[in-house]
Amino acid sequence: MRINTERCMGCGNCIKACPKQLLKIGEQKNEGGYYYLVNMNPESCVNCGECELMCTADAIIARNEPSPINIPSIKPIHPGCNFGVLRRVYTDIISKMNIQDELVVFTQQGSNIGLNIDFREYGHHDEQYYEDALKYKKEHPEKLVVLQIPTVYEADIEKNRQRFIALRDENVTLLNTNMYFNADEDFTQMTSGGIDTLEEVNELGYASFIARGNLRSTKNVRQFEKFFEKALLNQRNNQSFSILELDVPCYYLLTNRNKEIMRAEKVTQISQWFEENVISIYDSRIIKE
Repeated sequence: MRINTERCMGCGNCIKACPKQLLKIGEQKNEGGYYYLVNMNPESCVNCGECELMCTADAIIARNEPSPINIPSIKPIHPGCNFGVLRRVYTDIISKMNIQDELVVFTQQGSNIGLNIDFREYGHHDEQYYEDALKYKKEHPEKLVVLQIPTVYEADIEKNRQRFIALRDENVTLLNTNMYFNADEDFTQMTSGGIDTLEEVNELGYASFIARGNLRSTKNVRQFEKFFEKALLNQRNNQSFSILELDVPCYYLLTNRNKEIMRAEKVTQISQWFEENVISIYDSRIIKE
């Protein structure tokens, strides 16, 4: 495996994925000011690719050369951002299904996954992306349309809830990136957050596929890739809409928009809180198939 030390942001997300425990955050900084990853025993590495799958900054090459659909200049806005792993999910699915020219993603600013695909990013508060996506699908039924919908604040919950329950025969894939989770100051418990919209939509009976997932381990990432692939296959087969909920922590919001460089220790603390207080309740599973 090779480490691009200048891209590494030192979040440590890859460390627990190594089956041989070869990785650690070193003591030297790159030009960006981040302590970067080191392989303590390269000769023992078997290039399994588990670390690469969990890398949030596209800084590790273990299994293959970088995908040609990646945009290398785009990096996460802060260490540990799960959109870096989501980029890997997109990349794997696009390669497996050969849909680079077929996929169209509509979303708002701040959700760019950094791929050379038809990615339509609207303004941060521009809600027109949702209506435009539904209209585009009707005009281009041959395309696979993904609405990547952020749930960040409490106000987003009801707004997205109304959108989801209003859907009937739309043939699109909704990816709800749910980041609405709040913790106490010491990260010991969840003070607010979490939603049960998927269960409500399921009761209406209109969706063809509903699933909830997370990116907390390589097992979870591969499971979510299967969920995503299933949703896109349903769309290709002209079935009703699918909804995927991806529960992820936003380290930036959880630390009150702290602009200081976040060390791996803080990322690990928040990740542990998230697994104990959120994933334990909102587990990864298929709700309707």
